[in-house]
Amino acid sequence: MNNEKLVQQLRLKAAELRRYIVETDYRASDGHIGGALSASDILATLFFGVMDHSPEKFNSKDPSRDRFILSKGHISDAYYSVLAMSGYFPIEELDTYTAYNSRLSGHPTNHVPGIEVNTGALGHGLSIAVGIAKGQKLDSLDARVFTLLGDGELAEGSVWEAAMAAAHYSLDNLTAIVDRNRLQIGGSTEQVMALENLSDKWAAFGWEVLKVDGHDITEMYEVLQAKSLSGKPRVVIANTVKGKGVSYMENNAKWHHGVMSHEQYLQACDELDRQIMEAASAVGATPLKLDRFSPEKVEKGVRQSIIKSSFSNKDKEPLSKDTQVPSTVVLIDKPANANGDKKPIPARKAVTDLLVERASSDKRIVALTSDARGSAVLGEFAETHPERFIEVGIAEQNEVGIAAGLSLTGKVPFVCAPACFLSARSYEQVKVDLAYSQTNVKMLGVSGGLSYAALGQTHHSLQDIAALRSLPGMKVVIPADANSARALADKSISYDGPIYIRVGRAAIPDVYEPSSAEKLEIGKAAMLRDGKDAAIIACGSMVYESLLAAESLMRDGVSVAVFDMHTIKPLDTDTIFYAAQKYGKIVTVEEHVKAGGLGSAICETLSEFGIPIKMIALPDEDMICGSEREILQHYGMCADGIHQEVYKWLK
Repeated sequence: MNNEKLVQQLRLKAAELRRYIVETDYRASDGHIGGALSASDILATLFFGVMDHSPEKFNSKDPSRDRFILSKGHISDAYYSVLAMSGYFPIEELDTYTAYNSRLSGHPTNHVPGIEVNTGALGHGLSIAVGIAKGQKLDSLDARVFTLLGDGELAEGSVWEAAMAAAHYSLDNLTAIVDRNRLQIGGSTEQVMALENLSDKWAAFGWEVLKVDGHDITEMYEVLQAKSLSGKPRVVIANTVKGKGVSYMENNAKWHHGVMSHEQYLQACDELDRQIMEAASAVGATPLKLDRFSPEKVEKGVRQSIIKSSFSNKDKEPLSKDTQVPSTVVLIDKPANANGDKKPIPARKAVTDLLVERASSDKRIVALTSDARGSAVLGEFAETHPERFIEVGIAEQNEVGIAAGLSLTGKVPFVCAPACFLSARSYEQVKVDLAYSQTNVKMLGVSGGLSYAALGQTHHSLQDIAALRSLPGMKVVIPADANSARALADKSISYDGPIYIRVGRAAIPDVYEPSSAEKLEIGKAAMLRDGKDAAIIACGSMVYESLLAAESLMRDGVSVAVFDMHTIKPLDTDTIFYAAQKYGKIVTVEEHVKAGGLGSAICETLSEFGIPIKMIALPDEDMICGSEREILQHYGMCADGIHQEVYKWLK
């Protein structure tokens, strides 16, 4: 097929795409129609002319396929339409756009065939695309990555974090396209936040810059199908018209997100049908004819036919009478290293030592860091596996996004950064790129809790459990020592989905022998000590302190069981119910504030059963200055303080 004939067919596809967008948005009374129409020529050129893709390649996860990431996720109406036109799902499903229980929600999700990752929060797409491009480079693939950004989106700092990384790693297989329609919700981009000179900005970040008319398909096809010869990533600034193809919408910011009246809908249909007729005539094709929707047609058809309520209001189950211990039983009289005859190592080193070993045989493992090579003890990994050690600089948001992209190429990325920044600075990326998208990324939050105590509250991570356990599909693991950290991190590699592993900075005396730690399972607590009067359920560094407290309480005539709840999510509710039934009283201990942590999770689980619970945690106040040990002692979070609190509560 010669280029001119292909271009004529692409013009027809673009006209048909606009018609589907109008139909979809009007039926739904929803959609970001202005930006969808401005991007239609770009999407048609990519999906029907440039990209090597197909539903079969997507479904089989063919690594040779080209990838597309929609960073300006609000034009989901256009994205769904072009995917349906490409055969990823039936065209008829577009009628369910934003309907109750539809998978076609207002921003793209990877529940929809053809979509790699959830987008919608602006500023995420380029980082993910960088990760995919880097993964393809690691696998020596010729595949390409395209991402479409809105121009207003370029005010997001994470875009430029990603731009730096793409140039740093010479990702010439990556093409970013900017839909430069010059309008956003608040009006002109130059009034809201000036972008010009945009070409110079991208060039300064090390990109090859090209400018095109975003509605000239001949020009766009020539630019987009050509590969970079400069060794640099490419950005194509496509000058477009918001609302292109519908006269009353063109260059009107009102139509960033607007709902058409019936008269406006009919006018849009008339204009677009004429464009389809003209484009179809040029290639000798039968023009697309869509039935026009009437508001008198009550939407009881496809838009409601998929409704299947999953709501359940079952009565609560009573506490189990089962006397079988549901947790992993590792009964010990005292911590493995209580006598101090063996020098422990920090949990962070145990995990990264594991990564060095496993990466030798498992080529999927990649380690990323945000200028935290020292804190995360990644020096040996960088030396032994330099091609799979990815430094992103002080840019945690970009680090998480790149990791999500790498996972989409089959890699198992470990994102290594101080817990205080990883769990807070990059929270939106963790929420959208990892949790919502269920990408297979492992987060190693080093120096967690009060590890950086003397550096002040900006460096404490005392809210991370609360923040991350609230995210759907996110697993939260807080090992008690180096041996359990190694064992649980090892098991996380074969666990599909995002996991947050929080480890401290200091070396904690061993709680487990290596052989005992191997018995641990993600999502299943460990029973370390039996008792009669109450159960202490602890996590992280507080497990060791709780064992010491239990030993001293025994000398005072108080017998307490100790459980290591190393997995905060998914929470081992079977063990919690068992402990509540057997011991009648529960004490929770954690290096975290009370709000939202382990104690809160257990209270939520037992809220309807009247079980007395004592929460020992850090208070909701400005932390005093001092070392980690000094602050913990100040708030009664060491063995002596735990002893006193438990003894006073029980007696």
